[in-house]
Amino acid sequence: MLVEALGNLGVQVLNAVLNILDVLPDMPQAVVSALGNFFDLVFDNCSLIGFFVPLPLVKVLLPLVVLVVNFEHIYAGVMWILRKIPVLGIE
Repeated sequence: MLVEALGNLGVQVLNAVLNILDVLPDMPQAVVSALGNFFDLVFDNCSLIGFFVPLPLVKVLLPLVVLVVNFEHIYAGVMWILRKIPVLGIE
C-alpha cells in the first residue's frame, strides 16, 4: 500500500513536470489504442500462467528475481545515498 502510494505520487510529479515543460508531443490515437489493446491482452490473460505455475509462488518469486537481476544497480544507488550522509563517513 505504501509502495503503491509512492508510485502514484511519483507518476503525478512526473506528469506535472512534463505538463509544465510541454516537451512530449501528443501520441496519435492509433498508437494509444494499439498500446491499450496490447496491455489489455496481456493482463486479461494472466490467469493462463496459473496452469503452469501457482500464482502465489509467482507473486513471491517475481520481486525476488527483479531484485537479484538488478542487485548491482540497487547496491550502487544505496551506496550513493549513504555517501551523501557525512556523519556515516562512508567513502
